[in-house]
Amino acid sequence: MSCYGPITVLIGSRELMSHAEPILRNFFGSAYRYAKAVVDYGGVGSVALAVINGSSVGAAVYYSINVGAVKLCVIYYIAVIEECRGGLGIGKVLVSTIEEVCTDSDVYIATTWFGNEPADRLYRSLGGYVGYAWDELRRLIGRRAVDRLLKATCAMMMT
Repeated sequence: MSCYGPITVLIGSRELMSHAEPILRNFFGSAYRYAKAVVDYGGVGSVALAVINGSSVGAAVYYSINVGAVKLCVIYYIAVIEECRGGLGIGKVLVSTIEEVCTDSDVYIATTWFGNEPADRLYRSLGGYVGYAWDELRRLIGRRAVDRLLKATCAMMMT
């Protein structure tokens, strides 16, 4: 597979999940099922699929949601196949495409876990993203706001 060439990003929903699923499963293991559930069962998630020369090389699951008066665009899961990681810009193209699709959002949020170095590198390279642990956010914006945010980003299917 070639990781070089023009990157095309397809935006869709359930119809793209079958292409995104192997990429997400390879990186996230069984946790990819949460991304799949947001798209398949929750019906609120969308898929961004990066394609080079007809091959799927990266995928992201994202959604928009209102938290009070604030409209969030949440980049829930993002992954690039291993052989295409590291400076080729595929992750950046996925994020920038999602930001363009979510232009009516007030805030962009990307969820990740501690120790996800590929995601940390990606978001640091983009600038405007700042990493916070939930406890830090509670001190900055208050417990109630963080509880709403947690519900919107981690437990939205239960709402």
